[in-house]
Amino acid sequence: MIRGRRRELAMIQVKLAAQVRLEEKPVSAGYIHDLERGWAMPPPHVIEQLAVALEFDRDLLYLAAGQIPPEVAEALNRLTPEERTAAWRVFKRTVMEEAAKRDERETAPSGGSSKR
Repeated sequence: MIRGRRRELAMIQVKLAAQVRLEEKPVSAGYIHDLERGWAMPPPHVIEQLAVALEFDRDLLYLAAGQIPPEVAEALNRLTPEERTAAWRVFKRTVMEEAAKRDERETAPSGGSSKR
């Protein structure tokens, strides 16, 4: 995902690396390379910086990294076990409904009729 977006922006790894800081220093192009291939797990503040640098939805970057945005994790931690279960059910239902809609769109015949 990072690589695809970076390429859409015609940005080289070195330029992206200069916009992302880790421990007060810009990251290396090698680190960007590792992130793009899933060989490194970015901490939340790096995900946030990547989202800004790539002009990309931060939530999608968190998802791609297999992480939950910090504010979502905090909200979930404030819920009771019952509320978390209910929230999980709503989430799963929404995902399934959206997947079904996507499948419908992808399998629906394209516009126009071949009948004469």
